This record gives sequence, C-alpha cells and structure tokens, in this order.
Amino acid sequence: MKEAGRTRAMNARRATWTCVLTALAMLGLVVSADPTHVGAQTTTPAPTIEDPLSIVVPRIRAALAQSRDHLVRLSFWGASHTSSDQYTGMLRARLQARYGDGGPGAFMPAPPANFYERRDVSFVATTGLSGIEAVSASRVSPLGAMGMALDARTNGMARFSVLHELRAHVRVFARAHPLTGDQTARITVRYGRTQVEREMASNADAILELDADVVPSESFEVRASRTRLFGVSVEARQGVVVDSFGVSGARAEHADRWEDTNFQSMVRALAPDVVFLSYGTNESSGTRPVAEHARSLEALIDRLRRAAPSAPCVVLGPSNYPIQRGGEWVVRPRSAEVRSAFRAAAIGRGCGYFDLMSVQGGESNLESWVTEGLALGDHVHMTDAGHERLAAALERAIVGP
Repeated sequence: MKEAGRTRAMNARRATWTCVLTALAMLGLVVSADPTHVGAQTTTPAPTIEDPLSIVVPRIRAALAQSRDHLVRLSFWGASHTSSDQYTGMLRARLQARYGDGGPGAFMPAPPANFYERRDVSFVATTGLSGIEAVSASRVSPLGAMGMALDARTNGMARFSVLHELRAHVRVFARAHPLTGDQTARITVRYGRTQVEREMASNADAILELDADVVPSESFEVRASRTRLFGVSVEARQGVVVDSFGVSGARAEHADRWEDTNFQSMVRALAPDVVFLSYGTNESSGTRPVAEHARSLEALIDRLRRAAPSAPCVVLGPSNYPIQRGGEWVVRPRSAEVRSAFRAAAIGRGCGYFDLMSVQGGESNLESWVTEGLALGDHVHMTDAGHERLAAALERAIVGP
C-alpha cells in the first residue's frame, strides 16, 4: 500500500472542524462539519426508533446513563455511509459532548480500501500493508469484527494520530498471517517512550495492550511482519465511543465471508453496549430475492447476539437509491420492498428499527436533497450536511428531545 494520501493541511482542517463541531454540539447548535456546507438547510425531522416492546430504547438510554463511571460503546456496521465516518463521526462528537469523551474507539490503523475514513483519526504514513475487506474477499477469511484487515506479508508499518486528548487504554488486534508457515510473526506498537512487542506462531491471535496519555500531536506507530491487523482501539475508562465498521458496497450477506471464530472473539473483546446495523441500500439493486437479503440480515443479528448477548440492536433501514432512466432520476422499484423486509426482520428479531428514508422525507429520487446540498450528484451518497441531518436525527431518537 502506498503512503496514505493525507497532507498536513487536510489533517489540520479536519482537526479544526472536529473541534468546532464538538464545541457547537455542546452549545446545542446544528451546523455543517464542513465549511462548504454551512449555508445548507439543516432542519432535522424527528423520526424515532421503532420499538414495539419498549425494550430497546430504554436499554440504550440506561447504558448511556452509566457513561460517567463506565465506557459505553455504540458500534455501527454498514456500507459506504458508515465507512466514510460522516454521520457516525458527527454522532460521536454529539454524544461525547453530552456524555464524555471516551476516545475514538475501534478503527483500522490505515485505510484498507478507498472511501475508508475516520474524522477523528489522522492517518500519517503507511508502508508494506495491503488491505482486504469482506466485499472483495474471495472466500471465508479472518477479518476481525470490522469485516476488513491489513496484511503485512513481509514488513509493514502504519503511523497514525488520534484527534482526542485523553488517558487511554490502547489495544491492537492481530493474527499471524495465514501464509506465515513455520516462520514467526512479529508485531510492535510504539507510542512515545512506550513500546509493546509480541511474537506469534502461525495463525495465533494476539492483543497488544498499553496505556498512554494521548495527545493529537503525537503519533502511534504499528510495525508488523508476517501479520494480519484487524484494528486498533483507543478508549478511555469512561465516556462514550462510537465505532464505525463500514465497508463500501457491503450488503448484510457479506458478513458470511468473515471467519466466525475470529469475528466472535474480537466482538467479545470490544463488548459493544449497543449494536447498529445499517444495510439495505445496496440490497435495493440487483436480482437476488429480497427475502434472501432479509434472511442474511437476520443471520447477522443472530451472529452478533452470540458475541454480544446483552447489547440491544437497532437496524437502520435503507436510504433512497434512485436509478436514472431516460435522463431522469426515478425511485428504484426494489427500495420499498427492501425497506419493508428489513423493518420486519428487525422487529421480528427484537431489534429497534430506525427508518433512514424518513430522514430523507420518505421514498424519493433525492432531487430535493441534491438541490439543497444534502446529497451528492450520484443521488445516493450524502454530503456532510446530509450526514449531519442524519446524525442529529439519530441523536434525538437515541437520547430523546
């Protein structure tokens, strides 16, 4: 993998606007996290988490109420909306302003693929690492809890900094590369004067841990040889973290490609307090029967329940995904069917359901969102202003008005 394409100017700009967003969230103001969208309309609808048995939302709020004494982890799995860490990053800033800064949570130490981003992590440099993710995996493979990994078949390095300031517990999740053979795999984590190193036999898992006083100006460095990296978690002992485990182009069935033992082990180690699944947009295209997509979602819910049995679950339904016909954007025929099927799957499995389309005003071709600067010209992906609207709606649904 080549050097991560992050310039100092971009990192400074992102750090500045992360701080601005957090400060404004503390004042209860809603603005765009990107100055190019400050003028966009940001009136937020008030959709709720559908919770017929009134179990899910009270459990989420009870967990958040413990954040002054314990770390509370909200983990989001999904596709490109989640992989960009836009709505999740904005939600992270909002909830941390309310409940305390628990740090960035779990993330990859370098981008494993295009469109992977973290708003509160700066990827400084990367060498000798190649990314793999569930969408591109050709067979069942160990991909950790996130559905992605970084391979160092010989020698690799990732350097990153965290745009939080906190006393943090740091964990690096890794495994000796499957092709290591009888050779020894090695991984080293360095932060300031602290260094932790581990050697692993073939296919052995390892979690490297250290405590550090984290500041944005200092970088972590992870060096690996014949090792597969599944992610890093940087977190405080209390407050809130919001994980964003998104893979661009993913559908719920892609989780079938994650080796289950490895998945279960890492999810148990992270121990999410709330699980969010944001799928359905990509399922709106193609020809696979919608009922099969719904069964894949149910299987993923069941799988996460085995790993995090006490965590309430919320399914974020599909966003609008119009199709262009005759030069015009029209509603994609399968979108309503997927929306209905995913809602039924969520409620049937005892999860809450959050209707993402309702944030967008219901089923539409997104033309008004594009005009208002809330969606991009591809009529599927949102701008920062659109993600901000989603983050505000989620915050309201989670914590109440």
